[in-house]
Amino acid sequence: MGAVLSLPVMDAPPRAPNVSDEMRGLINRLRFHATFCRAAAHLDLHAACAVVDPNAGEDAAARILIRVLRQALEREPVWYRPGSTQMSFDELWLAQAIEALIVNDLDSYTFLTHRRIAKDKRRFVHMLMKNLTKSLS
Repeated sequence: MGAVLSLPVMDAPPRAPNVSDEMRGLINRLRFHATFCRAAAHLDLHAACAVVDPNAGEDAAARILIRVLRQALEREPVWYRPGSTQMSFDELWLAQAIEALIVNDLDSYTFLTHRRIAKDKRRFVHMLMKNLTKSLS
């Protein structure tokens, strides 16, 4: 009889998150904005909603959302460098929340936002995310 070859058990590589190419592109653009917003002064969530221009383009909507995301999440969000193929938990969460808004999947959107954003901040974050989704179309 031959010898039995014992191979080490290896875990399967992590699956890539189920995020559309459009959302990957958006997250990559948001990463560029996040690098510029790090040097900018933090913007209060209430003040951000007061200065939102619904006719502004994607860049303005993205920068406002990014500048208040730390306050909304109550911690600094993790942004990977632009061009990275991986996504942080925060980036994945944001992509899924924005995509849920775009396709009008309010159950998923509500679940995602209620799990991470305090009740008193949700309406402000919703307004800013909605403003960003409008600028995408």
